[in-house]
Parts: sequence; C-alpha cells; structure tokens
Amino acid sequence: MDFVKYAHRKKTLLRHYPGFLIYLAGGMAVKLYLLQLGVKPSEKVAKTKDFDFVFAVNHHLTDKEIEKYSYKMYKIMYNFLSGFTRMDKLRISSYKRTSHLPASGKRTYHVVQFKKQNGDDFVDCTLSYIPGFTRNQINSEASTRIGFPIKKLKPMSKDILTVLAGSFVYKFIKPRNPLGKDKPEKGLRNVARVRALRKLTSPKSVKTGEFLKAISNKKVTLATRKAKSILKNIAVIRKNANKLLQNSR
Repeated sequence: MDFVKYAHRKKTLLRHYPGFLIYLAGGMAVKLYLLQLGVKPSEKVAKTKDFDFVFAVNHHLTDKEIEKYSYKMYKIMYNFLSGFTRMDKLRISSYKRTSHLPASGKRTYHVVQFKKQNGDDFVDCTLSYIPGFTRNQINSEASTRIGFPIKKLKPMSKDILTVLAGSFVYKFIKPRNPLGKDKPEKGLRNVARVRALRKLTSPKSVKTGEFLKAISNKKVTLATRKAKSILKNIAVIRKNANKLLQNSR
C-alpha cells in the first residue's frame, strides 16, 4: 500500500497528542497540498519522495525535556510506521540537532530519521519549538483529505520562503542556496515550491517577486539583499503577532 493512502485510511497523525502539535512540512506538504486542490505540481515539486514531520512543542525545552519529548516523538512515529511496513526494513537514527531560524524563531532540538534499507530518505521527525504556533494554523479540511496534518496556505508559504531566503543568509542552511555550489538542486526545488504556492495567494508579495526574479537572473548580491529584507519583514510580523497573542491571554 502507498504510504499516503495508508495515512489517509488510518488518520493516526490527525489525532491530538498531549505536548505536541504535529504537522507535515517541507516539499511533501506542498506537493500533497497542490494535489488535493487538483493542481498538477511542476516536475521539481513532484520530485519530492520523503516526508518531513515537525513535532512542535509550546515552550523552550530543557535538556531533560528534550530527552523525554524526543522519545515520545520516536514512539509515536515508530508505532505509526509499524502498521505500514516491517520496522526491520528501516534504518533508524536518532540524534541531537541544535539549530535556530532567527526570522521565524523556530528552534530545533532533536531529529529521528527512518531511512529505507538502500539509504534513501523516508521519514524525518524534528522536535522543535516555534513561537506563536497554534492549532489555528493547521488546515483541518486539507489535512483530513490528505491524511496528514498540514499548515494553511499562508504559514506554509512563509515556512518555505523563510528557508529559501535563509539559504542566502544563515550559514547552516547555505548549502541549500539555489545559486550556491553545494546542493543547489535543493534550493531550486524550494524556488519551485515558493512559485507554486505564490500562484495560489492574493495579493502577491512584491518583495517575494523581486527575490525570485533576482534568483532567476542569477544575481547573487541582489538576491541576498532581497532575502535579508524578506527575513527582516518575517521577523517583525512574528514579533508583533506574538505580542498580540500574549496581550490576549
């Protein structure tokens, strides 16, 4: 059985898990979101085969909490996958990964990977804290149609754009730069994803359009300047939204 069909039938990850807000992120989220709308993904978007899940917590974690929550994350995904495949057919790794995206405030603590026997990526789970992230950002209708929880269009677009812009600024994701020399293909897939989601949004951001144009024209300096402007704007919006959220409590 296809993994997406399995998830749609079981709907296990759509449940509420104490301590977590789970959602499918990255390229697969974009691909499945487009497909459930009846939109044919471009070749670069359709190329995505692996699944990246974020297990979001609602506060900064201590070292003891990281150990506790990472094990809970592992158990949830292990039990889910065990209904789909024999677990001895997967290569499992679990490790700490400390990273921080200043614009979004997202902080990652731990990663659990489930790879296929041939080494191909299958499922990644990341334990993260994302300031201001609430269940209101989950697209419940699309999630039910797909079988995986995914974000609404606007926050999903922002996430992909943050990584793309960040690849011009933040050292730890610069290998994903579409104009770089390390792994430009990963960055080019993010360009395709931003373009695909941008077609569905209205009004369209002028800054994003200028950024994409600079990338298309391979103007690294201009693209970097536009990326910094986008990241600054995302950070300001996030901080203002967090203030409103705190004041409403």
